[in-house]
Amino acid sequence: MKTSWRTISIVLGVAWAASLALPVASFGNEQGELWYGWAVLLLGWLGFFLGEFAWLPNFLFAAALILLVRGRPPLVWGMMIGVLTSMLAADALTWNQVYQTGGGVAPVLAYWSGYYLWVLATFTAGVALCAASLREVRAPGRSTPAT
Repeated sequence: MKTSWRTISIVLGVAWAASLALPVASFGNEQGELWYGWAVLLLGWLGFFLGEFAWLPNFLFAAALILLVRGRPPLVWGMMIGVLTSMLAADALTWNQVYQTGGGVAPVLAYWSGYYLWVLATFTAGVALCAASLREVRAPGRSTPAT
């Protein structure tokens, strides 16, 4: 059975888009303020000031999906983008604070489904791109399995 990288990229793209509509985390001291994925995507660049770089994989995720849809990712670029995407997505597991509008930082009180779905989709896209790149090296030019 042939792996359809296009199908995998569509499923991962839908999962990523769904993570934008779902709640990601609640912040604050007692009650907490609930943020959705789209808000984290818009404000995630502020994490650079806290030493958190998990916002970057969003761009690499798009590149990974484009290379997966192509079906024949180049080895070097595929591996570089795949590994960086997965490593930076894993960096999101260390996310524990966010800047507040009034100043200062607020701790993460709880993680919600959008957070886990985003980490899963982004990390898996990097792994899938690495697998697609390595598979192309093992069997260059082969579009169907040998009989």
